Amino acid sequence: VTGTYCRRMKTSDVPAVKELISKAVADEKVQFIHEDFEKEDWLNAYDPEYFADVTEHYHAYLMFEDKTDALVASGYIKLNDDGKSAYIGMLFTDPAYRHLKLGTKMLEILENDPYALETKKIVLDSSMSAYRFYQKMGYKLPNDEFEMMKDDIGYAITLEKNL
Repeated sequence: VTGTYCRRMKTSDVPAVKELISKAVADEKVQFIHEDFEKEDWLNAYDPEYFADVTEHYHAYLMFEDKTDALVASGYIKLNDDGKSAYIGMLFTDPAYRHLKLGTKMLEILENDPYALETKKIVLDSSMSAYRFYQKMGYKLPNDEFEMMKDDIGYAITLEKNL
């Protein structure tokens, strides 16, 4: 990859983002936390209502490769209801473009977004396979306690970073 450019996500980007998420989750290197995790159920949660929220209420970014305009990474940041923290989600990298520091670049874009700059802490949920990456980026277990978060879709490790 010679270079990338980044822009805010638009509603017209939704099909490409869904494809990126599908490719990222289908990668055998992605390890989720619990054996009950169903990738298809999780992918189905990325429905039109979810993407409407992301594009209308969050600061969502997409990263493209310069030469081909291929979508290579995504991520969003939103303010939490407490007003003191922000949440990062939908941070995915195309498996064909992994190990090129694109996840690092996207995380840095999100951490420098105005929402992040308004807060004292960023929270995110991590899969097992991404856990070490987030640790390298300064994210820690809240109160140094490992806790699995479970919602209707699956399980994750909640991490946070004080700003």
